[in-house]
Amino acid sequence: MSIIKRTLLVILTLVTVISFASCGSEADNSDSKVEASSAAGSEVQDSSEDAVSSVEDSTSVAEESSVEEGPALIDYTVNVVDADGNPVEGVSVQLCSESACFLPSMTDAEGVVVFQKEEGTYKACIAGTEAYIYFEDSTEITIVYTPVSDSNEE
Repeated sequence: MSIIKRTLLVILTLVTVISFASCGSEADNSDSKVEASSAAGSEVQDSSEDAVSSVEDSTSVAEESSVEEGPALIDYTVNVVDADGNPVEGVSVQLCSESACFLPSMTDAEGVVVFQKEEGTYKACIAGTEAYIYFEDSTEITIVYTPVSDSNEE
């Protein structure tokens, strides 16, 4: 459950509890007992089963109410392999959309990095290069990694 949903659930529960504690006259609340603790949360005890079921009902409503969520995210997977087809770990891969590039991520032990993005047109490359490969009608691509040879080697 997202932090926003949890926060809304706590707020709704607290408002419901407070409204039950302050509802009606003193005569109406004579058989109810409300106690609050000074700890982080508060505990409410009520002899009325209706009040307990009402709190449970409002909690269910809060859980079912939808908070506006953004578009669904899709996994865009980049596999990085060497010339022999073996996975390459620790390679920095960058994903770009038509308008922006995102922070690079490192490949894992299987030579894989997964970017979770909205559906769209993306391309990926080994960070620092301009050899982009587009995700064409797919959410998975493979890049063959060829390390740059050191110019000081003889």
